Amino acid sequence: MRSMQIFKTREEWLKARQGTIGGSDAGAVVGVSPFRSSWEAWQDMTGQAQRREPTQEAWVRMKYGLQAEAPLRELFKLDFPKYNFQYYENNLWTNDLFPWAHASLDGWMYDSEGRFGVWECKTATVQNDAEYKKWILGVPEVYYCQILHNMAVTGADFAVIKAQLKRPHPNAEFFHTVTFHYFYLREAYTAIMWHIMEKEKEFYNCLQDPAQGPPAWVKKPEETEAEA
Repeated sequence: MRSMQIFKTREEWLKARQGTIGGSDAGAVVGVSPFRSSWEAWQDMTGQAQRREPTQEAWVRMKYGLQAEAPLRELFKLDFPKYNFQYYENNLWTNDLFPWAHASLDGWMYDSEGRFGVWECKTATVQNDAEYKKWILGVPEVYYCQILHNMAVTGADFAVIKAQLKRPHPNAEFFHTVTFHYFYLREAYTAIMWHIMEKEKEFYNCLQDPAQGPPAWVKKPEETEAEA
């Protein structure tokens, strides 16, 4: 059974998230994130990681994504008035089926048939045709894992990812923007969704006794290099 809490402050919200696996962790936990390896996720969650400051470029991207979320949310509501869209800051969703997991949503909605859906917002800068084509084919795996994790935790019937891409113009003062909407129906992704949640469960169970080490698929950097 799913439940949702709204916290008064960001500090309370951050504290409530500690000790469980969130959607933004899912890609790293299963080993498909380009931003954080499974080993780095393990180090983070066992308190062994050294604090890593983001680069200036990464900080600018994160700041843009955070500040763009609210206007993109409003634009989605204008473009898709058929949905009863809702959002509250500092939301946290849990589910008795997955006691090791939580979800914090960029938004959620109900369609005309009363089906419940989750909404995720992404922004990215693409530098060339190859990067652009990857988004045409679908969202990067790390975001795919995130949205399926969120669907599992909330019991959602469907999900939508809104992605705004920026592509530099030959004239450096300008850039092109393009928006994609990716729709996911739960019944089409049930098998992979359960696969992700089972891997998260195994990872979480290992976290309960860190001395025993991480799951077998979690490799230290030197092990990964040796295999390569």
